[in-house]
Amino acid sequence: MPGPRLQSLASSEQFSRVLRTGRVSRGGIFQVYVLPGEHGRTRLGIVVPKRLVRKAVWRNGCRRQVRELCRTMLQQLGGWEIVVRVQRSCTPGAVRAARRELAEQLYRSTHVKDLDCAD
Repeated sequence: MPGPRLQSLASSEQFSRVLRTGRVSRGGIFQVYVLPGEHGRTRLGIVVPKRLVRKAVWRNGCRRQVRELCRTMLQQLGGWEIVVRVQRSCTPGAVRAARRELAEQLYRSTHVKDLDCAD
């Protein structure tokens, strides 16, 4: 049975607002921007530049991994608008370390209580 559904940031205005006014947490692979949500729901936007991750299959895989981690943490995240920007190439072999880093950044940014779902 699938878990709760994670909503997406859809328009460029929504992305811009979070990137411009949100709090940022920078790590080795990701930059995480967070802004308190307007409607109490968590919404997610993911930016994976083609210049960093050339193959579409890997870009989509990276997006799926980020989306899945955020979905598993949805109950703990509360109502935030989150933009995750990949700033360094994330190969499929480095997914576990990347997920751990992202979970830690989400914790720092939103004060999530539990990180056990990251592994």
